[in-house]
Amino acid sequence: MSLSQCLQTLLLTFHVNELGPPMYRVSEGIRSTHGQDGAVVLDIREGRFLRLNRSGSMIFQLIERAQTQSQIVATLVQECGVCWEVAQADVIKFLRSLEQLGLIYQPPAECGHA
Repeated sequence: MSLSQCLQTLLLTFHVNELGPPMYRVSEGIRSTHGQDGAVVLDIREGRFLRLNRSGSMIFQLIERAQTQSQIVATLVQECGVCWEVAQADVIKFLRSLEQLGLIYQPPAECGHA
């Protein structure tokens, strides 16, 4: 896919999804510190830590800021210059890994019924 096609996909997808609710939240008992080389994430409950590279650190910070999955992907596309499809696949895989480790979770969807 050409760069212009990736950018068109990015603009269309981001516009549709930019107002969506946050997809993930950082779990209770999780602490992180970020630097220029990446991040360290500490799980106080389990007494374990995880090192993240710069991309992982960026994604984790965006989760902490309650960004949607689409917003995270759009940021990676803009900041790292990768195609939307590549960024989306990598973000999905990374989020699933963090979720399996119990570091993040998906909050229940809010119901619009009274």
